[in-house]
Amino acid sequence: MLNQRRLSPFLILPILPLAILPILLAMMWGALVLEAAEKNADFDLQSQAYFSAQDYSQAMSMYNQRLESSVQPWEKNRLLYNLGTIELAQNKSAEALFYFQQIKPENLALPYLASHLYINISTAYLKIAAALSSESDKQHFFIEMALIALKRAEEFDCAGEKVHSCAPNPRIEEKHKLAQALLEQNQKIRFDDGMQKLSVQKDKDASPLEPIKYDYEVLLLQLNPSLADVKKLIGEIDRLKIEEGAQQKISQIKVLLEESLSNLKSHQNIEARFFLIASFDEFEMLSHLHETSPITIMQRALDHSIRTLQLIYLFQLIYERQGNDEALPILIFQQKRIGNLVAPFISTVLEQETASYHQKEHPDQQCQESPWDQAIPLFDHGLNNTQEVEKELSKTPIQAASLIAYQEAVVSAWKETLNLLMNPPQKKLNEANQNLNESFRLIQEMYMEDQAKSVPEPNERYSW
Repeated sequence: MLNQRRLSPFLILPILPLAILPILLAMMWGALVLEAAEKNADFDLQSQAYFSAQDYSQAMSMYNQRLESSVQPWEKNRLLYNLGTIELAQNKSAEALFYFQQIKPENLALPYLASHLYINISTAYLKIAAALSSESDKQHFFIEMALIALKRAEEFDCAGEKVHSCAPNPRIEEKHKLAQALLEQNQKIRFDDGMQKLSVQKDKDASPLEPIKYDYEVLLLQLNPSLADVKKLIGEIDRLKIEEGAQQKISQIKVLLEESLSNLKSHQNIEARFFLIASFDEFEMLSHLHETSPITIMQRALDHSIRTLQLIYLFQLIYERQGNDEALPILIFQQKRIGNLVAPFISTVLEQETASYHQKEHPDQQCQESPWDQAIPLFDHGLNNTQEVEKELSKTPIQAASLIAYQEAVVSAWKETLNLLMNPPQKKLNEANQNLNESFRLIQEMYMEDQAKSVPEPNERYSW
């Protein structure tokens, strides 16, 4: 359940009054379509009447029927816009984006129509963001997507005019204020909650790498860290004394941190955050090098998968803003590492349960059907989705929605898996005995598959 204390500030922020969601009648699409507007006057008036009366199902039905018939490109754009507008009026933001994103702004008759389109796209993103106060990275992604849409709305709004003579658009300004309010709230919640968790972890962990890890994580709680703090972190990495075999990894961490610093200097904060997270993931590879239990293997794979999801969000923002995919090799490298991190999981489970099965001193602990009857299928589901992520990353162009959905599925499945391992459900001994053989069969099958698919971690480094 979402924390009501966090949600309450959103209630005072105005989000999308219906007055700013006009259904576009045919005459709005320029003089080129006046003849069609006359022929379709009854259709337009009737559909507008349904919309005004909030009979959205009837309005949707009319537009969908017309869309299925043979229509001119300009009319198809109008119908898609109106369908998206109706979905937005019903707070169905994802469905609205489905329609809006099918419209090519360059095919619209007039630039200001593209401005209307992008304002509504930003509204959809902001509505989604407002409902995600407990998911800071995902919320940040949608706020930034809204800001990108607003920038494009401004560009189309001022098309053909000199910058100094382009009057501010009140609707765009309103959305900017809302986006900034959500962004500030996102940063405050992210930082306050994060620092509270870090204070608990710092007391428990006394490893030599802990001071640097702590500084890293404090930086990652800030959407716009200072240059001084990043320089300080680079200095700490420089002074780190570590075994000789890890020097290559230290060098890679420094390269990524320097890239983050360079982007901060250029006020490219999204890019700076991307490289900061990538460097932290490399840093985390320095610790816990010899995992010995299913729980520690799963925890590490989950942490890495969460950071990969963060990188996917940021990569998409970079691409949307600049059309730049130079960071793609890093993303692909990070994603492929997931398979190497989870490779020992099944074999470790098999070893642990074989030893438990032959245990003599405590017969009540011999049979361990639970939690593996639930955990193994969940683990496998997450693993299958990592393969889908890899396929999506090989496509041109990358389909952002599918990529994000698959990686979110990985994180969700492995969170459940880890929770089951740490808090196994209690079952009676006779119930466990009934399905024990089936559980071992499942584990052994996955072990054999894992052996067949196992590949070493790629030696190639980032090419950017």
